[in-house]
Amino acid sequence: MRNVLEQFLDHYLCERDMERVLEMVSDQIVSVGTGAKEVAHNKQELRALLMEELAQNDRPMQYEISDYREQELAPGAGCTFCRLTARLCDENGVYTNFETRFSTALSRVDGVWKFSSFHMSAPTVLQTEEEFFPLTYGLETRSRINAQAKKDVMELMAGMIPGGFLGVYLEPGLPLFAINEEMMRCIGYASYDELVEGTGGLMETALHPADAEKAKGAMESVLQGTETYSVTYRMKKKDGQYIWVLDKGKKYVTDDGRIAVISVVMDISKNVELQEKLKMEATQDPLTHIYNRREGYRLIEKTLVSNGSGALFVMDLDNFKSVNDRYGHQAGDEVLVDFARILKDTAGARNIPARLGGDEFILYFPGATNANMLMRRAKILCSSFRAIEERRFGISDVSLSVGICIHHRGESFSTLYAKADHTLHQAKADGKGEVRVCAC
Repeated sequence: MRNVLEQFLDHYLCERDMERVLEMVSDQIVSVGTGAKEVAHNKQELRALLMEELAQNDRPMQYEISDYREQELAPGAGCTFCRLTARLCDENGVYTNFETRFSTALSRVDGVWKFSSFHMSAPTVLQTEEEFFPLTYGLETRSRINAQAKKDVMELMAGMIPGGFLGVYLEPGLPLFAINEEMMRCIGYASYDELVEGTGGLMETALHPADAEKAKGAMESVLQGTETYSVTYRMKKKDGQYIWVLDKGKKYVTDDGRIAVISVVMDISKNVELQEKLKMEATQDPLTHIYNRREGYRLIEKTLVSNGSGALFVMDLDNFKSVNDRYGHQAGDEVLVDFARILKDTAGARNIPARLGGDEFILYFPGATNANMLMRRAKILCSSFRAIEERRFGISDVSLSVGICIHHRGESFSTLYAKADHTLHQAKADGKGEVRVCAC
């Protein structure tokens, strides 16, 4: 039967002789091609399809058969299956490959093999060896899902994804070769032309500069044999804002041999925002927005491991209760916020400010061991805080006391805090609004 199949393909693809093709089929031929309208129920309908095809393209093609199988169904009847690669050369001498799956049924008529059915199918871009959506059919089901139903399922699925589908060539600039409407809407574009105008057709221009190398590196990992990749990055919208996306993709080789990736891209901005919010709630004091007790302790202990020397301020607001009693708790909260703002301004980028609770705060200076410099900083804190509260309330009895412990190496945080706290109590005993230093 293979010889008969090859003879048929020679007539059909290489010679483009449709009359000789028709001589090899039965009058009751049933043929289904890859196109929605490529269906024939008899020889006359097949003739019409073949002539229409020949009028559109009469150039000869090369072909290659692989994974060939045949089976005898009864004496004088059988079927074949193969993977068929057809190669078409255009007017510029460029070849394009068409990958299809081709099955036939044959029977002997007067001692001559005749084809009684053809069926040709082609995997889509989003389907490889397995269906994109594996569907299980009930035992009583007599008919399979049709092409329109599959398309509807795809559209429903795409509508449920907060993002869409994207395809880019793995070439400089990541040129765009496929995108669906859902993905365009996700990044704010109303049409494909508008997207190309806004990006130049290069998806690299839509990557956040800080994430570009990470995103490209993940995509290009498929060139080293990785089957799939998954990466999160920020993507630029038409209005200039950025969204966080999760990009899960797979390598794809186009018909003309170019290497690309096709991916599902999901907008995860809300998830990222929620994670950031939860992280903030876990590490920040909700009133003053500096570190809370737990995060302050954690960061200082981490710093002690990498940099043994430093200085810890333990601070307490003197007469804070009188503010609550005279002006109310809202006014007291405003005082705490004022002091936290002063503390952040004094701390800078490397140092660690935290609120322990109530009116007690700490501030850690990694590597700082100069007592005179630390005393100056503490006195600036005290004077700045007093000046703000005098302007706010017109009172002078709200002040700041500070205990400072300088240490060099080998000190645990609990020991360091105990010594600084003891020094603070000495400062308060000597007179409120004072600063005291101890060297460990």
